[in-house]
Amino acid sequence: MDFRFSQEAENWFSHLRDKPPFRVKFDLYYICLMMGLAAGRKAEPAGAEFVDHFVDDYRSSQRLISGLLTVAELQNLGINIKDKADVRRVVAELFDPNTPTGLSDEGMRNLNKYANGGFSVLSETREKPHHADEFLADYLNIIQNQIEEGEVWEIIEELEENQTVN
Repeated sequence: MDFRFSQEAENWFSHLRDKPPFRVKFDLYYICLMMGLAAGRKAEPAGAEFVDHFVDDYRSSQRLISGLLTVAELQNLGINIKDKADVRRVVAELFDPNTPTGLSDEGMRNLNKYANGGFSVLSETREKPHHADEFLADYLNIIQNQIEEGEVWEIIEELEENQTVN
């Protein structure tokens, strides 16, 4: 399974696409993905596949993205991070080391759902962007609000507290 980006999202970002700092389609996918993960929001993607691997600029972020996906899914499923058997089950469902992304089909489906959910948050929160600088300023405020209001990041805080104690 590949990365998917909806036609609606492509149309919405049409004024930013291929203009600095958005050099490749994956840049727009990534900002939607981060918003979806921050908000803990998923939506079915209804778009075409555009790449089957992490592009060069994002290869170094592959583990971070995978970790955030895991945290978001644990929260979504209501699994306590201390329940090792359930955490292992979720990790086994999301990952496949034999794929270019390291994710299973289920992992890619969920990643694409979070990216599409992030697009939904953005398109519901602001108008279609026309200028990158204005959009990015709004984006920072929106994602900060999603992090502060969301429950997804409670697991990360719990993990940080446990590391401090140990």
